[in-house]
Amino acid sequence: MFDQQRGMLSLLVTRDPALAHPLKYLFLVILKHRFETISSFQKISELEIDLSTKSVVLVHVPRECDGEIQAVDRLKSLDKKPVIIVLRERENNCGIDAFLAGADDVVQWPCPLEELAARVGVRLGHVLDREHFRNGKVQWETEAYISERAQLTTVEAEILRVLYSRQGEIVSRDEMSHAIDGRPWQYGDRKFDVHVGRIRKKFSREFGPEISVATVRSSGYRLLTVNQDGGDGS
Repeated sequence: MFDQQRGMLSLLVTRDPALAHPLKYLFLVILKHRFETISSFQKISELEIDLSTKSVVLVHVPRECDGEIQAVDRLKSLDKKPVIIVLRERENNCGIDAFLAGADDVVQWPCPLEELAARVGVRLGHVLDREHFRNGKVQWETEAYISERAQLTTVEAEILRVLYSRQGEIVSRDEMSHAIDGRPWQYGDRKFDVHVGRIRKKFSREFGPEISVATVRSSGYRLLTVNQDGGDGS
């Protein structure tokens, strides 16, 4: 989707946990950033967070600014300023003030996760994969919802993403290993079998028969929904 982003650090400042869930999925699972969430700028000094090490800082501004814009202005004094993206609520018309304070971008929230990803990529100077955004198959909000409701770990969410992008199709262990770890699968490695077993239990608990993952003997894994034929899973 973008050129290499692993190793980047991003920070979200928000008091709204409902906003944190999809953004955690976007940055950790899709963009491969290391990602932190804090409730206020006061926590930065308390936790001794070094903002100069962050690639992206997202600042959620609710209906009233409550000092967030002033905090954005203070970020300009950093020798190495991160990309600053302000997420403003629809009722909040702080866009101009945010830009004047030093924000690199202002996004009305909620917005599609793929749009936010594109904005982050452009601000970081990365090359966007046009075909990826134009194929009409991006369903990141749904993936994030499933991951959050089933309480998947980061690795489990990464596996979900690979399977969800190919619903109903068999994904081999080798394809999974290349997508998750960037290397070929080694015979006898049961890493994905273990994770898929845990995902299956979580899906069964939260979704019943609506969403499931089948292990296809000698082939790989397949994500199934109530609208798909279960095939020969085990």
